[in-house]
Amino acid sequence: MKKLLLVAVVAFGSFATMNAQVDPCTPDPNYTPSSPTGAGIEDLPCARPNEPYKASSTIVVPTEVTFGGSTVKLCSVRVDSITNWPAYTIPPLFAIFKNGTQYAPGAWVPINTANPSDRACVSVSATFTAPYQDTIRVRGTAKVGASCPGFLDVSFDALNAGGIPVGFTVDPTCTYYVGVDEDLSNNSFDVAQNYPNPVTGESQIVFNVPAAGKVNFRITSLVGSVISDKTIGASTGKNIIDINAGSFAPGVYMYSVTYNGSTITKRMIVK
Repeated sequence: MKKLLLVAVVAFGSFATMNAQVDPCTPDPNYTPSSPTGAGIEDLPCARPNEPYKASSTIVVPTEVTFGGSTVKLCSVRVDSITNWPAYTIPPLFAIFKNGTQYAPGAWVPINTANPSDRACVSVSATFTAPYQDTIRVRGTAKVGASCPGFLDVSFDALNAGGIPVGFTVDPTCTYYVGVDEDLSNNSFDVAQNYPNPVTGESQIVFNVPAAGKVNFRITSLVGSVISDKTIGASTGKNIIDINAGSFAPGVYMYSVTYNGSTITKRMIVK
């Protein structure tokens, strides 16, 4: 149990490296870890080689851990190092966000002990170059004690040689959620801006629906000519639409998603 809790704890701090170019994210309130302790990190979506990658992941952290046979409070965590990223042309930029605050590397991230489990998220962007299926390795430290602020710093590398493993995949068949720069509602019908935009070839649109159902997806030119019109079966939560604009003439297009009588329309630029 101790190791299971600590894996989630370090994952919480593992992505704390800062970079101003990383877009903010918000935790998904519907993510429920499968571990019996209620701690965990949502799978980081896989990436496609040589394509811009943007994704976010929700992290749930326990406020108490079992250490040395005793239950102690977890007061704060920090990241010490992250290694074993796959090959890249644009290096991974990542940051941890908690209650709207972004934390620098080595900074202590406070844990809200009033909650049975605290929640944060990580935002990642990069361009990876080759297929990869392995784990990035995270070394972190937690401050624990009978009460907070904690009096004992505990290194988690002692429990996992080489650092805590966090699974990650780079594969040409990956479909990942993009548009983390736009907070997509998790509880209502919402549509994100296509990414990348402007687009020259493939692009993706993420949309959210509160319940499974049929949606209509349409692309039109500025003069109203219908370029594409189709019905999609959507599952509850986030869904993704792939667009290949390689055959589109350069210009501005409008795309709309209609669900349960409501329509959201946005603009797409094709170069």
